[in-house]
Amino acid sequence: RSFQPTLEIVRKSVHPEDLSRFLEALESVKETGEGCEVRYRVRRPDGTLRHVHTFMEAVKSAEGRVLRLLGTMQDETETVLAQTAYKEVQRLAHLGNWNMSLATGEIQWSDEKYRIYGLEPQSVKVDMDFCHRTIYPEDMVGVVKALGEVAEGKGVRDLAYRITRPDGEVRHLRGKAELEYDSDGKPSRILGTALD
Repeated sequence: RSFQPTLEIVRKSVHPEDLSRFLEALESVKETGEGCEVRYRVRRPDGTLRHVHTFMEAVKSAEGRVLRLLGTMQDETETVLAQTAYKEVQRLAHLGNWNMSLATGEIQWSDEKYRIYGLEPQSVKVDMDFCHRTIYPEDMVGVVKALGEVAEGKGVRDLAYRITRPDGEVRHLRGKAELEYDSDGKPSRILGTALD
């Protein structure tokens, strides 16, 4: 559905906590003529709150002057709610997840995996050196062996290991690791879980 919104209508519908971010994105496109994306919440006339993702771009004159702005808006409410519920389940179950790129070795952790390790989410860069420092050395041998087997396509592997948190507390973790393939059928990442 399409309609011609005025800036005032848009201002009134954007959640107050998100309004400055939205307006900054709008001003950036007006000033630079470069497109940008922004996520924010809007309140519908019936009072419901929706999470939206908008891409804004400028329509320019032949001389490069910005004439008007165009935007597309996608409602991401269901996705946001599902992600929020997923994170809450992970928190309640003390279940974290992680992945490791086979091409780069880059490791990414869920917020709950950081919490299991006694850390604030995204507070440290996780790499194999970090894993070697936090996983018991005698357990790390088994973890490395299992991950190697996963990377070789030998199927899902169970993981059991101990970690030492920054405060010295020892935690016993269990998890699984499996191989993920890209759209061409080539191995791309190892996906895993960690249950405290």
